[in-house]
Amino acid sequence: MKLFKTSLLFLLAATLGVSAFSAQIIDRTPDGKGLKARIFSYGDKYLLHVEGNGYEMGYQQGWLMAKEVKELCSMDFFRQLAMTFFGSDDTIKDIINDDFKFGVIYKACEVAAKAQAMYVPRELRDEIHGIAEGATARLNKDGDSTKVSYDSVLMNNIGFDLLMSFGYQFIVRQYLKDDPAAAAARKLRIMDKFHMCDGFVATKEITTTGGTLMGRNFMFTTLLSNRSFLIEYAPSEGNKMVAVTFPSYIGIPSIMNDKGLCIGMDMARGLATNPAFTGMGVILTARYVAQHQNSVPEALNTIKNIKVRGCPWIYILGDKNTGAVAEVGPTYTFNVTPVDKKFFAARYVDYVDDPENPAPDGITQGESNPYYVACSNHFITPTIAKWSQQYANESSRIRYDLLNKLVNEEAMKKISPQTAIKLVNYLSPLPDNPYKDRYFSNGTQVWQYYQTQPYVWGMRVMFDIKNMKVYALYNHWDDLWATYDWEAPLK
Repeated sequence: MKLFKTSLLFLLAATLGVSAFSAQIIDRTPDGKGLKARIFSYGDKYLLHVEGNGYEMGYQQGWLMAKEVKELCSMDFFRQLAMTFFGSDDTIKDIINDDFKFGVIYKACEVAAKAQAMYVPRELRDEIHGIAEGATARLNKDGDSTKVSYDSVLMNNIGFDLLMSFGYQFIVRQYLKDDPAAAAARKLRIMDKFHMCDGFVATKEITTTGGTLMGRNFMFTTLLSNRSFLIEYAPSEGNKMVAVTFPSYIGIPSIMNDKGLCIGMDMARGLATNPAFTGMGVILTARYVAQHQNSVPEALNTIKNIKVRGCPWIYILGDKNTGAVAEVGPTYTFNVTPVDKKFFAARYVDYVDDPENPAPDGITQGESNPYYVACSNHFITPTIAKWSQQYANESSRIRYDLLNKLVNEEAMKKISPQTAIKLVNYLSPLPDNPYKDRYFSNGTQVWQYYQTQPYVWGMRVMFDIKNMKVYALYNHWDDLWATYDWEAPLK
């Protein structure tokens, strides 16, 4: 197969100029098809190239990232993730730190993930098998007898939805239910952990490129973001893709295909869930859609018709012509039989909400320009918000409000790729952030959101769809941005 032509250039955060560094290949798979390149002349940021069928691409990732896959597929790492979400509560923290109790939970999650594998397309299951076997083979070759299991890799790729379908549901609805007053503050601390991510899509009428610019702010724990890498896929069937992701994951939080379709997702927690039917989950859905669909309308249709969803989610999508936010509820509710309605709504860039049918809790649309759409962690569509029994916390509201204001302001001057990068990084605490002194609606300033946090909480990704470039920032706030260009060969 002809090598998928790509390159990495590097964007200086301060000047937004392109540096002269180029990626240097440092490792290959035994068949010579899988490549690992160091992005910069220093540090541990990488670009992977994988190609072939599902199993082959998985094997190549597992081989090239074996140590990292081993780490992320361990119970200790899962414990750290659990602590991120639930560690604010002392009672739950004690359970997480108890090896026996947490070991039972870990194994139960593996079993639960395996039960949902029937909803995962065969090609993706093959890729998960490939990661486990490729990582194991490389570790064994290097003298490490560890066996990475298929179940642990599968759980990583479905785990977000398991957590949202069961963990959030149980803790918020059931935990300490006999003493609601005492539990209220503790519940709120936990609930707030489940509200993160935002983004926007600006279309050709308000951009200097005359094309679509999409900003995707993945606000997840540094446990994952500090291990991020870029990967280019050249599958034997379907679209070529480039993504920013994590070791052992084939489900993708930020992805672009060679047709210009881009996809991300935001948490949108609600109490209407069913842990028995979580389905393939949000990140595997995004990956599948990017590989097999070519436009926002096609992607929305596929997302809408996914057989089962166990919990609510928000998808943000862009292509060369338009952008949209998909607001989706579960196809099943707890202890209720399956429903035919998909509880799906799409807000394209020209969406206008109905003032006669408002969403719960006074939620209103923030977009005032018909050429862009934005989202954070709550639904705007009333039907979906009510069905999902959603809780929109303060963080989600103030971020949505401010992001809309900033995009509206910049749209009046037309948004350039450089401005879009600044917009997607609007929460940066660094002095060079032009929005750092702006105020949220609760009276706090932007720089206070992360304050002295040295690491990017998640990743910041901007897709320049007309020019087919991807800009990504992760790890330290003052790191260089990596610019992925589809036109030049990997070197």
